Amino acid sequence: MTSSTIPMLDPLDGFQYEGPSGLIICPSPDHARFSLQCSDKNRAAASRILGRPLPESVSAMWGDPFDLECLCLGPGEWQLCLPEEQVSDLKKRFDRARSDFPHSLVDISHRQAGVRIEGPGAALCLQSGCPLDLENRPDGWCTRTLLSRVPITLIRTAPDRFRIEVSLSQAPFVMEWLVAAARQQDAIARLEAGGET
Repeated sequence: MTSSTIPMLDPLDGFQYEGPSGLIICPSPDHARFSLQCSDKNRAAASRILGRPLPESVSAMWGDPFDLECLCLGPGEWQLCLPEEQVSDLKKRFDRARSDFPHSLVDISHRQAGVRIEGPGAALCLQSGCPLDLENRPDGWCTRTLLSRVPITLIRTAPDRFRIEVSLSQAPFVMEWLVAAARQQDAIARLEAGGET
């Protein structure tokens, strides 16, 4: 009996927007995602496995998903993002430490997708559907929040560059909502400049 593998469809395949102002909305490059949980007293042990200290403050983060990114999303809870080729080694290192300290490491790659939004007006576009004030949020900041009532993880990596982590089922809606908000933003800018919509 032969077995076959059904490839997973990318819900954001083909989505891309680039506005006249240079604002870009597109899927973020794919990477693996893990949820890591451990107690405060075991944080140092988990940090040694990762090679650098886990962020202690909620909303703090370090790294990038092309190497290793760590987001502190709650007390004792982090999300790790890393290239697929590093997954096996990460899992082995935590498996070897399972008897040394209690922790939970769960692969959540199958349930999330990433959306990148960057360029002039990125924060303003997000602000139209996010209840948080993004004006003074620093680079290297992350949080759980809502975008048009959809739960997301919002990550700011530069003044005009954000990444959204969202469930696969909600990813197309989030992308379409952002594109609609960006187009409205562009239309308002043209009106203010005295042009046509």
